[in-house]
Amino acid sequence: MPIVKRICNFTEFVTAVNDLEKDTYRQRYVFRGEPRYDGFKKWELTPKIFRKNTGGNGEERVYRESALVDAVVSRYPGIFKDCKSNLEILLLMQHYGLPTRLLDVSFNPYIALFFAFSSKSSESTHYVYIIDTEKIAIENSKDEKEPVETKKIPNTGWLAQKNVFDNTLAVISALSRLTKEEQGELQELKKGYEAMKKSLAAFVESQSIVASSSGITVSDFVKMNIKPDQEALDFLNNYKIMQRAFYAVTESPENYKEIYMGILYEVIENSSILQTLVNKIKYYHPGFDQTIIFEDMNNDYIVRPHFSNDRIKNQNGGFLLLNALDDTHHVNEEYIKEVWEIKFETTDYDTKLEEWKTHLRYMGIDQNFIYPELEKFIHEDYLEVLSEEKRQEESK
Repeated sequence: MPIVKRICNFTEFVTAVNDLEKDTYRQRYVFRGEPRYDGFKKWELTPKIFRKNTGGNGEERVYRESALVDAVVSRYPGIFKDCKSNLEILLLMQHYGLPTRLLDVSFNPYIALFFAFSSKSSESTHYVYIIDTEKIAIENSKDEKEPVETKKIPNTGWLAQKNVFDNTLAVISALSRLTKEEQGELQELKKGYEAMKKSLAAFVESQSIVASSSGITVSDFVKMNIKPDQEALDFLNNYKIMQRAFYAVTESPENYKEIYMGILYEVIENSSILQTLVNKIKYYHPGFDQTIIFEDMNNDYIVRPHFSNDRIKNQNGGFLLLNALDDTHHVNEEYIKEVWEIKFETTDYDTKLEEWKTHLRYMGIDQNFIYPELEKFIHEDYLEVLSEEKRQEESK
């Protein structure tokens, strides 16, 4: 469980920031601020689209993601006409405050603090989460032949950060256009793929050499033994067929991993649900090379957006995109280095909250900075209290 650090005043917060960042590389950590809210769970940072809502009769409700995205894009085509990917659609929806599978973060801890104070908190408690991108990168590489922990790569956390044009992000964000039933089909295909991968790996490891008496290639064997109209799930579990296919390979045993990965991809590439996903991606991204790597769907990524507007620029913002088909839909708590807890006494809550906000304003961080659009301008600052004399004069 992450360390919880109680922060009692603004000076302590500044000290905590300086201590955190003094012995590491730039932009290793991202930050998220949250107040307590109804249904809040300290260790479950969850994108809004996946949060359960309570209806008027007390029933639990969840968003129908693909229906929501389709409805928004259809209703406001002018707003989304320049989007070049499903990810850009999600980013724009997030900009307008709509629920998406993205979780807002900032590379600036003081911006996260502002958001922790953005609404009144139940129990007078606010939180700033410190998320370690290096831990994300290490977790993402754990199944690789050479995990990043062993490579001594400088700035390891940057490996978990991707730009909006990345192919992997194009795949994950396209899941927002699949129905829950289609996502379930894809999840089943992924489970079958992973089971097949383990079976083939176990088979290979049990052989001292790769036999090659027939000279038949994997591609030829698959085409001979699998009918074109079969669904992938029908034969993903037929281990014997795939083991025989591998046994017939003539390549050297040193290349076994590439060989059985090739087998698996040939098997699944014609799956109907995989083709549906590819079509959702290519609608906005015609140049997509159709490579869908299931291993990447186990990973989490920090999205680094292009600073196309003043809001995202001022907020020094990014987004956490969680692994695509994980049923938990919340941030792995192993990524959270610390949670900074700011708690005010209930009797002194408003005074203390305003005191902290004043410190942020001295740093130039207020609503006008965070939301620089005209409609967000704080015009209430220009109200003045009428004197009694003036009030009486105007009432005549």
